[in-house]
Amino acid sequence: MKINAVLTMGNAVIRILAVKEGRCLYIDCSAKKMPAWASLEALEDCPEAQPPVVTDTAGLTAGQMQAARERFTLIAPALAYLTDDTERRHVMCRIALERGISLQTLKRYFCRYLAYQDIYALAPAGRKPPNELTQDQKNMRWALNKYFYTPNKSRLTDVYYKLLAKKYCNWEGKLLPSYPSLRQFRYFEQRYRKQENYLISRNGLKNYQRNDRPLLGDGVQEFAPSLGTAMLDATVCDIYLVNSAGQIVGR
Repeated sequence: MKINAVLTMGNAVIRILAVKEGRCLYIDCSAKKMPAWASLEALEDCPEAQPPVVTDTAGLTAGQMQAARERFTLIAPALAYLTDDTERRHVMCRIALERGISLQTLKRYFCRYLAYQDIYALAPAGRKPPNELTQDQKNMRWALNKYFYTPNKSRLTDVYYKLLAKKYCNWEGKLLPSYPSLRQFRYFEQRYRKQENYLISRNGLKNYQRNDRPLLGDGVQEFAPSLGTAMLDATVCDIYLVNSAGQIVGR
C-alpha cells in the first residue's frame, strides 16, 4: 500500500496517509473527518480512484493565497505528529489556545489539507457576485425610487398600486396575467432598504442630521470609551445646541 494512494472504499474516496505495523492511516476525502486507522486487509481490495484536486487555483487573489499559507502555518506543527493521535490532539489544542482559534476550525483546515495535499485548498472562498435583479425586482425598485423614497411620504400600498398601473397593465388598463404580489413588494422593500437613505429621502437631510444621525464624535467617545460600558439615568431630555443667531446646530 503506497502513501498518498487514493482508493474507493464503499461510497467514499479515501487517501492513504501512512502505513504502520500492518495498518493504514487514511482520511475520507469526501466527509473530511479526522484521520482513522484501518487494517491493510480491509483495504487491499479497494480499487484506485481519481485524487481530489483544487479547482481554479489560477483565479485566487493575493489575499486568498496569503490566507491559505497562514492557515497552513497553523496546522504544520500537528502534521509532524500525523500518526500519533494523542500527541497530535495535544498539539492542536495548544495551537487553538495560543492563536485564539476554535479547535473545530483548526481540525477543518487540517482535514482539508490532508484530503487535497495542496496548501491552496485552504484558501478562503471568494465573495460571490451580487445576484442580478429580475425584471420584476427592477420594476419594484423603480417604483420605490419614484414614489416611495420622496418627501411626499406615500404609503407602501399606494406605491404598489402605482407600480401595477405603470408596469403591469396593458393599453386597456387591465392587469397582465403575471405581476408581483403586495407581499413580495413589501419583502423587497424591507430587504433592500437602507435606513439612512429612507430617512433622508422622506424627512430631509436637515431633519436626519438633527434627529436621526448616529452620534460618533469625540463627545460620544469620551462618554463611552469602551463598548458595552455606559451609565444613564431615567430622565428623557431633548437638548439642542444653538449658535448666536438662534439656529440649531446639533442635538
